[in-house]
Amino acid sequence: PKREGATLAKLIGLDRLVPSTSFPQAKRIQSNDDLVVGLTFEGEPARAEHCVIVDGAIGSGATLFAIMHHLRCAVRSFTVYSVHATMQGLAVLCQFAGLFDISIEIQVGHVSGQLNEHYYATEPCPAGRRLVVGDVGDTIVRHID
Repeated sequence: PKREGATLAKLIGLDRLVPSTSFPQAKRIQSNDDLVVGLTFEGEPARAEHCVIVDGAIGSGATLFAIMHHLRCAVRSFTVYSVHATMQGLAVLCQFAGLFDISIEIQVGHVSGQLNEHYYATEPCPAGRRLVVGDVGDTIVRHID
């Protein structure tokens, strides 16, 4: 599947500017009341002072947490760009930074919503709750096709 962060990064040309660009596959999976993140990288992470991560939407922060945890021994600081985030997801990333003494700068277009029991960003509506952001990757691909 196309990851929205990879789609965004390629659209703005980051893959051509940085020779060590990587597009790991990451998928969060709900297990009982927890989240498990499946993560694949091609080879060992390259040593770098700084890493830029482009993510379409930050819900729980679990996927970014897993990626940064994997890279933390090779990278000392991160900048994350995202279209949307929840406050809970941003809080997780800030706690991660403090726990591992890593610098994180996060640039987000919009912050809203609360996580539901499936760890998706939702907001109240007359019929109950609705998703704030659906599949960002599908939306991006639809606009560029």
